[in-house]
Amino acid sequence: MSDQHGSIWLGSRRGKLHFLALDDHNFHLKDLTQYFPSSIHEKSISSILIDNSGDIWLGTETSGVIHLNDRMGLIRHFQHKKGQFNSLSDNAITTIKQ
Repeated sequence: MSDQHGSIWLGSRRGKLHFLALDDHNFHLKDLTQYFPSSIHEKSISSILIDNSGDIWLGTETSGVIHLNDRMGLIRHFQHKKGQFNSLSDNAITTIKQ
């Protein structure tokens, strides 16, 4: 996934988010696990979306969706909740689209 600056983002099975910044042509590691809510047990990132606002949306294999808004320092976690019609239909997220 690439962002509006042309940087390339890659997710890992351990909740790490790697990015290649085109300005210095180096890979950087952004370890997000320290920011994840305790409700996120499985940290494997299966999909990434960077929306038009620059927010990062991460789909996980078993823990739903994580929304990162760096500008506001906001992290939100969306999961399936049994019996709640407005929650995710499943916690296994393979694709995120805008």
